[in-house]
Amino acid sequence: NAIVTIEPKLFSKLVNLEELGLGSNKIETLSADTFTGLVNLKSLDLCNNQINIIDPKAFDHVVNLETLKLSYNKIASLSDGIFDSLLKLESLSLDGNQLTTLSSNLFEKLINLKGLFLSSNQLTSIYPKTFNTLTKLDTLFLGSNKFTSFDVDTFKLVTNLNKLYLERNQLETLDPQIFSTLTNLVEIYLFDNKLKTIDPYIFKNLKSLRNILMEHNEIKQDKIELYLPESVTFLLFKDSNNPFYYDEENHLDSVIRPNPISRPTSSKWTNTTRPASGTVQLNFK
Repeated sequence: NAIVTIEPKLFSKLVNLEELGLGSNKIETLSADTFTGLVNLKSLDLCNNQINIIDPKAFDHVVNLETLKLSYNKIASLSDGIFDSLLKLESLSLDGNQLTTLSSNLFEKLINLKGLFLSSNQLTSIYPKTFNTLTKLDTLFLGSNKFTSFDVDTFKLVTNLNKLYLERNQLETLDPQIFSTLTNLVEIYLFDNKLKTIDPYIFKNLKSLRNILMEHNEIKQDKIELYLPESVTFLLFKDSNNPFYYDEENHLDSVIRPNPISRPTSSKWTNTTRPASGTVQLNFK
């Protein structure tokens, strides 16, 4: 379609409407009365428009909303309190916009949020308390932004997190304690960053962790030692700039799949088949 504007209160009589799809139009503005009357709306799709102005009260009437999609618009900023009425929201998509910063209390009232999509923006930093109230969050997308580092407390209270996407940023360092409270984390994506080193104990306490993807960084250590939980089954460091890359001639690759059956009784598994320049030691405790 080619909808550019929505008349205020256009949907005011559709009190029983549960889903509204307005994606792939040319909508630029959401006013305070755009969604008046939609008290039973559960899903609102506004993806792929040209939205650049959202009134702070635009979502005040859709109090039963569970899914809000605002991906791929031209949103550069979001007002404090804009999501405060959405206490039942479970999924919020803001990826593919022009966000450069997020206020520390932007998501404060979203206590039932499970999925937050912030990839492909221009974010450079996040206030340490931004995610503190999101105790039910299980999936967090922060990939394809401009982060160089995170405060050690950024993810401290999102302890229910299952998947964390930090790929395609400009991360140079990670505090050794940055993930220490994420005991439910299963997958972490750190590929295509600028990490030059990795702390041996950074993943040690993540008892649910299974997949770690860290290829295409700038790690140049001759010897990498990682202490991993026994749950890890897939670890990937694969690119020509780090010591876990081996060509096919050597019949070695960069995928390390620890086999619990073959582990020594000491619980320490060391890959001794790799050349000295790329020695990998994995400790399971």
